Amino acid sequence: MSSVQINPQILADATEFIRADPEGAAEFLAEIDPISWMHHIELKTEKGEPIEFRDHKPLIGIYSDFHPDQVYQKAAQIGITETAINKILWLGDHRNLTFIYVFPTADDVYKFSQGRFNPVIKGNFYLRKRMRSSDNATQKQIANSWIYFRGAQKETQAISIPADGLVIDEFDFAPPDILDVFTKRLEASRTPLTWRFSTPTIPKYGINAWFEQTDQRHWLVKCDRCNRWQRIDFWRNVRARKGIHRFVCWKCGKLLQRRSGIWVAKYPTRATDAVYDARGYLHEPASGLRGYFVNPLAFTFITAEKKWQTWVKAEHSSRAAAIKNFYNFDLGVPYVSGESLITTDTIRNSMKPDFDVQGFNVFGCDQGDILHWVVKHISPDGTRPIVAFGVTNSFEEAYTRFVEFACRLGVIDALPNKHSARQLVQKSHKRLYMAYYKDQNEASKERIEDKKPDKPTNYSHSKQETQTLLLDRAETLDTSAKEWIDGRAYLARPRDSQAEDVQEFIEQMAAMVRDIQEDSKGIARVVWVKTGPDHYRHADNYASIAADLRTIGPITDLSVGGSIANILPQELDFGFGPMKPDDLMPRESDFGISTFKDF
Repeated sequence: MSSVQINPQILADATEFIRADPEGAAEFLAEIDPISWMHHIELKTEKGEPIEFRDHKPLIGIYSDFHPDQVYQKAAQIGITETAINKILWLGDHRNLTFIYVFPTADDVYKFSQGRFNPVIKGNFYLRKRMRSSDNATQKQIANSWIYFRGAQKETQAISIPADGLVIDEFDFAPPDILDVFTKRLEASRTPLTWRFSTPTIPKYGINAWFEQTDQRHWLVKCDRCNRWQRIDFWRNVRARKGIHRFVCWKCGKLLQRRSGIWVAKYPTRATDAVYDARGYLHEPASGLRGYFVNPLAFTFITAEKKWQTWVKAEHSSRAAAIKNFYNFDLGVPYVSGESLITTDTIRNSMKPDFDVQGFNVFGCDQGDILHWVVKHISPDGTRPIVAFGVTNSFEEAYTRFVEFACRLGVIDALPNKHSARQLVQKSHKRLYMAYYKDQNEASKERIEDKKPDKPTNYSHSKQETQTLLLDRAETLDTSAKEWIDGRAYLARPRDSQAEDVQEFIEQMAAMVRDIQEDSKGIARVVWVKTGPDHYRHADNYASIAADLRTIGPITDLSVGGSIANILPQELDFGFGPMKPDDLMPRESDFGISTFKDF
């Protein structure tokens, strides 16, 4: 790390210029620097308070960074939203640009526009003159520039707004597919910029996944005693001194001076700034991804004692998401408990080529750009190995695999190609089921007329369509994950197999993480979050559901118990001629035993 070297003559000339014409110097600096501009127009916060940097030193470097592709992994309430808005106002005041500022929901838009943006404008004489439109909560004009505030709940919010800049606030809490649509709004711009920032949720997802690809800038402080540069870490740098927790050097224990820090890139070659020649013409454009971990512990208005008390409260809280929220919102780092987590080691360590040939097969198929299918074998010892899997572009070929492996039952993802999935269901003579997750948009349309079950279930039977299941996404994924964690499910391949398809299967099975999120009322709910391609994980989930359908007990018992009570139609026809309802049950011959009493 080296300090910036400034030509002494240039510094002397600048100092003389400021002394001779301080007002002119202030106006000149306001043209080239947003912080100088904020000072020059006397900009204040929405509460009417001066914007200060004494306790917000890390923000100074962020204000001066206009790299076109930026990522901020941050904690809550440390000033990044305010920083982004002030930079946009400065750019809009000096250039002719259009920005789209995206929040997770439309409600977030109105709360921000009315509660934070409008008071800043109304409280500043200069901005009131420059703003040509401020009454509309979702659309603002400053000079010749426009700012559109949008929620990310609907794709229509992103249509027909060509833009130069896209700012995504709370990136992790907005639907990724909708954000992709917003990104396309920049394609016509000559100088597009995208800034993403959010409190993180889980590792390798959302803002954390983006930050991992950047140059990864961290705020480092230097110990006055041992000269050790370090990133302040809650677990290494917070220690009790005479009953009060303080930030100290993790190496020698001296109190840290957090204001004397600098931004340092862990991977400096991953992002470069634009280079201009002496006449101001662009010589080389900026490249790569610029990323900041905005560490809340680097801000001096935050004390170690207060942060420690917050941790103690979270550690002893009965709320399911308390510890996770501390990591995400108070420390700005991703967190996962490890509960119900399938890892690549989980799959690899349990692999073996052998399985009991007695029993029967079930089928699961997930839709995407292509179809991913699996065949799961239900063995008499209770194990459920994956004996076959693959991909295909053809629904007909998927059905051929279903027949080829003599699968008794199967479940196929209903979306996005619902018509093709329904054709397979009809062709199977009711041996295949179509399935929706209940939180899918299409599923909600199918469930309008569904009668609510008397007891909570993992899945229910749709009365809108035959052979259609409505799945509780979290509950079913929990159940199928437990099969792998407990060792009941495994991949029937040699453990040392390096086959490309095997590796793809393993990676996709491990590409979902179980998270706990709280809604606006503080009610915790389980969500499974995708961290990469996860088609085999869903195909396995569908196969597990098919296995449960095949082994739940006599049909007459469905109305009184079981985790999937009341899901099957009363009349059964699998295409093999007249059948009694009990024919759905496993046969003794499936397991090579004379009677089920032998269990």
